[in-house]
Amino acid sequence: MNINSNILYFLQDTCRNIEGIQNEITACENINRPWETFGYVYFSNAISCSEKLLEQFHNELTPTKLIVRSGTKILRLLEDDTSDIHPLLRKKMCDGVWHSKYFDQQYMKGTPVENHMLNAGAEFMKYSDAKNIMFPEVFFIKPSGDLKEFAGGFLKPNTTIENYIKNTWHDNNVDSATIMISNNIHDIKAEARFMVVNGIVSSGSYYKIKDKLISKRILPNTGLFNYVQKLIRDFAPAEIYTIDVAIVENMEIKIVEYNCFNASGLYDIHTEKVFEDIAKYLEKKYN
Repeated sequence: MNINSNILYFLQDTCRNIEGIQNEITACENINRPWETFGYVYFSNAISCSEKLLEQFHNELTPTKLIVRSGTKILRLLEDDTSDIHPLLRKKMCDGVWHSKYFDQQYMKGTPVENHMLNAGAEFMKYSDAKNIMFPEVFFIKPSGDLKEFAGGFLKPNTTIENYIKNTWHDNNVDSATIMISNNIHDIKAEARFMVVNGIVSSGSYYKIKDKLISKRILPNTGLFNYVQKLIRDFAPAEIYTIDVAIVENMEIKIVEYNCFNASGLYDIHTEKVFEDIAKYLEKKYN
């Protein structure tokens, strides 16, 4: 372990994909970075971790900076003051979660990248206000923010939003969701995710090519990688974040959405490089 660092990767090891957890643990070990795990207590509003770690946090002279990797459930629990989380643990985890209002697409209006958004011009409504709406033509709907209350997709003609959501994947928080509604339909050739650390693209991966779920790393200094590096120059929703882009008709590149790094899937991202870039950035910032 890198004992000269106060950076600690804090990895959720329950209610997540096993391969994803192992990938993160392996990445930490390969770059010699310390890590600890924590858990979500099933059917509760609690987060668990070792008492020894809490004692370490309480007694440390140099504050440990947590880099949290989790699911969206954890982000909700951290933002809920009534959840059963130790106050010190909550503070540590919240300090390590780069959550931003700009991860909610409704706040992208008026930003320098507004016109680069895949669904520029979309409308936004609370689910409670929108659930009985239907349209005579196809519309695209998805959650406005990055907590992913339901699976986005195409709303068929004369189908209510409530009927669509109740017949696809959704979680228990859908009633409080803000919905993005757009009739700006594109022919999407591929979609990709990039990890950004302090204004620099660290790594990228395709996650969909021609409607097929495919994880394929995007190498540095390739056309798409370099384009995204230019695309992010004028706007940053956070210090560390993910940006998803789509290649559409005429090979134009559009921004699908921004997401919080902590709960974003990594696909075939170069995990070791991303983790090391983040740790080095935080060491420089806080030491």
